[in-house]
Amino acid sequence: MEKELLNIQMALFFKNEYVGNFESLSLKIKEKVGEPQLTQHLPVPQNIPPDVPRLILKYLNFDLNISKSRIDFFSKNTSLIKENILIIIDILENAGLKIGRVGFVKNFFSGQNVGYLKTLLNEQKISGLDFKEIGIRINTKSILDSFECNNIQNIVNGKINSQGEERDGIVITRDINTALEKIQEYNFTRTNIVELIENFDKKSNELIYV
Repeated sequence: MEKELLNIQMALFFKNEYVGNFESLSLKIKEKVGEPQLTQHLPVPQNIPPDVPRLILKYLNFDLNISKSRIDFFSKNTSLIKENILIIIDILENAGLKIGRVGFVKNFFSGQNVGYLKTLLNEQKISGLDFKEIGIRINTKSILDSFECNNIQNIVNGKINSQGEERDGIVITRDINTALEKIQEYNFTRTNIVELIENFDKKSNELIYV
């Protein structure tokens, strides 16, 4: 199956919530990473969940979303993510934050349609059904670099808008993340985070559907 990379998301989850000033954190990131094209400080009520972004920084080829409990990188370039993650980790450590969980999500698009997804199902049981949508999700346990991980493959039919043109097809999501229940047990350093990114990136290209 030919597929087009839509985006990559890399998430670092904090062991403890960030309780500092997001304006100050923004200035420290800009000092080390550079001035973004856009900065958004999102005013949110106190009772909003901690994973809701409070700070968004948009750079030329990547974005950063920062909440009380995590930081997310969005890009199409894995090398760019690795390069900037090392800078960000230093800033987070200086702010007293420790990383207990790592996630990596890669989204692809293929011009296949519902007919392709039907071939993955029992032909006799689906005969005569008029499908509007199909979704298949599989989560398998994996051990990567001695860390227990969820290895998720999700495939659904959908649409994307590319250069003003809407296209039908299927969206494939590869989501690999270290186990939530291990967040207080695991301690991620600069070195093993970079190694995990490389292994997650390779693993995310493996698909059981094709």
